[in-house]
Amino acid sequence: MTNLQQLQLRTRTDRHEANMRILSYVLPFYIVALIFTWLVFKDARYLHWFLVPIGLSGLIVLIDAVNWMTGRYDLFDPAGILGLFMAHFFFSAPLMHITYDYWMRYIIPPSDWRDWLGWMAWLNFLGLIIYRVIRDFGFSTKSKPKMFMKWKIDRKRLLLLLTAGLAVTGALQMLVYAQSGGIVGYITAFEEGSSENFKGMGFVFMISESFPILFLMFWVIITQDKKWAKSWVMIIGILAVYFILKLLFGGLRGSRSNTIWGLFWAAGLIHMWVRPMSKQFIAVAMVFLISFMYIYGFYKAAGTEGIQALMEGGSAKEELQSSHNRGIETTLLADLGRSDVQAFLLYRLNIPDNGFKYAWGRTYIGSVTLLIPSSLWPGRPETKIKEGTELQYGSLEDSPGMKYSSRIYGLTGEAMLNFGIFAAPASYIVFAVYVRRIRYWMLTWDKDDARVLILPFLINLSLLMLGSDGDNIVFVLIKNGAVPFMILFLASKKEMVFHNALDQKEIAR
Repeated sequence: MTNLQQLQLRTRTDRHEANMRILSYVLPFYIVALIFTWLVFKDARYLHWFLVPIGLSGLIVLIDAVNWMTGRYDLFDPAGILGLFMAHFFFSAPLMHITYDYWMRYIIPPSDWRDWLGWMAWLNFLGLIIYRVIRDFGFSTKSKPKMFMKWKIDRKRLLLLLTAGLAVTGALQMLVYAQSGGIVGYITAFEEGSSENFKGMGFVFMISESFPILFLMFWVIITQDKKWAKSWVMIIGILAVYFILKLLFGGLRGSRSNTIWGLFWAAGLIHMWVRPMSKQFIAVAMVFLISFMYIYGFYKAAGTEGIQALMEGGSAKEELQSSHNRGIETTLLADLGRSDVQAFLLYRLNIPDNGFKYAWGRTYIGSVTLLIPSSLWPGRPETKIKEGTELQYGSLEDSPGMKYSSRIYGLTGEAMLNFGIFAAPASYIVFAVYVRRIRYWMLTWDKDDARVLILPFLINLSLLMLGSDGDNIVFVLIKNGAVPFMILFLASKKEMVFHNALDQKEIAR
């Protein structure tokens, strides 16, 4: 290729990149404008000022979503994945609450939910600005340090440890089934009350339920260079096997998130180690996941009877949906959103003399201390459950028999329970720092670095940080990540890597 041809190619590439950059800013504006126009003409309830902050938040997050869809971001770039999730979390979910008239149960609601959705959207808009500035300002992967740490895989040691891990985790799960009376007894124990029947088995589950991801890591390592393993038939087949394993190792006891986030990790491993996935494949996978969440909601609500009611349809399905709040709107707005919950917290905090006492960081400490058994620390700090319950229903001291609320409040919700209203946007600081670091690792780690095997899990944590609470994150971090991380750590050689031979000579001198 001549110098002129190289210049022409570079010019076309730069022009294309400039066009994609412009599109990422223009297209979100049209999406927001078209959706708002349609909603306002469709339903007069949308003629309200709350559209302004929701629309501004939508513009910010849709930029990342468009960059992901146009290929400017890698398929598993956390910025793009979060952009897609945030497009629902901050933009479509608040609007869908109005369409479905779907709100929290068992509380005294505000007179107009739209006001508090709007005020919460202003706080989130400010937080999203903080997030984008911290995440992107000065971000570059070009200026790497002269030397950096690499986890080089010792293949024989890793396969040996994975084999041992599969043997131990598989044996523990068989023991769990044996104590429960087989798979049927296991399901029955869940239906009768999983919190009691599986009490004290958290440590066993932490180890045993790592079997599926250890299995997939083993498969990825031994088939990485095999052409037959890269066919879509084989990839879909291994994902199907993995899905069944996730159900058998934890899914059948009502752990829906255990299955969903496990599939995310599996898809990331396939994408980064075996064969890059397409957006079409991910779109089909998303439809499958949402459908699974909807169907599994019936199982979680009523066990096998719930699945039977879903299959029968008609009045049986409608009765279960009504009694257990398990419609598709529950999946989209309660499982995948926190709009009404956070708006309600904001509403309650603005009631004069509400008597509420902030946790002042104790919920985060309580989350970390969950790692210490209550038998060793009986009076360990409480998690968000105390403040969450009291802000919704009043002081637990005044009503000692009151049941605790198990709601999930999300990043900004838990921040408000601890430090008040303006902690909501401030909470995005920690979130942005984490996403920035994960992006840097993804774009700079070598493909054969052992840590790439847990990178999808770390990316997944960014989604959990946004929509979950401290105790949920600690639980997932330890239960799902501890065993795989320990195996990778033991099976890797930590060595300093230099970018080129010249650097090595300079260091040697």
